[in-house]
Amino acid sequence: MWSINDRHETPSHPIRIIPFRILYAFDGPQIFIAKFGFIDTIFAKFDETDDSDLWLAAFTDEATIDLLLKYKISLRGAFLNGQCWVVESSGGFSIDRFWPCHHDDLTDDMLPDSGVALREGLGRRPDSVEQAKAFFAVGYRGEALKRDYIKFSSFRILMDNAYNCARTVLSPPELLRSKKSTFDFDMLEPKLGSLIIAIREPLLNSDRISRLSRDIRLTAATMDNDIRLNRKEFFESVNELIDASRGEESDFEVVSRKMTTLRSMTKVLPSPQGLFQSVEFSAAFDDGTASLYMNDETGRKLSIAYQASLDETVTEAGTIQIINTPSKTFVILAGDGRQITCQIGWREYDELRQNQAYSEGAWAVVTGPLLRRPLRDKIWANGVPLVYENREAYLNLDEDS
Repeated sequence: MWSINDRHETPSHPIRIIPFRILYAFDGPQIFIAKFGFIDTIFAKFDETDDSDLWLAAFTDEATIDLLLKYKISLRGAFLNGQCWVVESSGGFSIDRFWPCHHDDLTDDMLPDSGVALREGLGRRPDSVEQAKAFFAVGYRGEALKRDYIKFSSFRILMDNAYNCARTVLSPPELLRSKKSTFDFDMLEPKLGSLIIAIREPLLNSDRISRLSRDIRLTAATMDNDIRLNRKEFFESVNELIDASRGEESDFEVVSRKMTTLRSMTKVLPSPQGLFQSVEFSAAFDDGTASLYMNDETGRKLSIAYQASLDETVTEAGTIQIINTPSKTFVILAGDGRQITCQIGWREYDELRQNQAYSEGAWAVVTGPLLRRPLRDKIWANGVPLVYENREAYLNLDEDS
């Protein structure tokens, strides 16, 4: 960590810091843009002595400044975007000495608060330019994620989990099992020091999408809209889950309602003993950026709540009303009038389709963990559901046995 007693450099000739864009002032400029040589540099005061001020300085550019002024990135993020220094000045911004350093050398009290924009009260903002520009991003942070390297095996695990999370969260049901030639994303360069995995806008193949189904609604435009709606719903749901975990344990009712979202992110929940101890989800929306931060304690509570929910296994039976083959689901109308969506694994679904009785109007019996929801419950089938031509066939078989 940086110390004022570390080896420093002194200017070979007098240099004055001349702010040309002041971003925040209180009893003089506190945060501003100035030239450091010929390069635009952002400065923020973090400490002072009896006769000098201590500044954190980092190279910047117009794109980063624009994100900062539009409150799409945190102030900290502007300092984590390139080379940085600690600068000591006195006598009207005259540089006395400076220390070249890296972000890893800086303590939290030297950096602006994480997630806080140039103006407070706007909600959390991402701590990196990559996250602020991304259509969707997952940012891992942890002791095992070094600035200079990361274990190859760890990188693969984290990358695969981020990919699976993004694909599950964003995909409309019709595209969930589609090939990458039908639906994919471009990825920005991964950033080490933490591990930030950021993707761009969805890439959709219109011809391949049109061949997936005879449904005229299945177009690249409607799928793109569904992806954006899924992204919006994900951030709303994760925000609720984080709020529900602020007490000693997670609110089970909220977790139950958001089980679909929680299932999609179980592999990216942080834990004290895991590869990462915190995770940040972020995305650039038309009206600004969204950023949600989850520490290992929140991850632990949600993992416990998720496992507890899975322990509730029930058997439900009813008439099949809707069959949705692309999403490997069907909807039954239970005897008490509830509609229940039945989710099946793709291998089990292929086996189910071999059952000639599987059709709308047939009677299905499904066993698995049940999620109770306001409009339509959902059950995840353990194995292949039992399907009969109708209820009478099921009752007759039950009487014979």
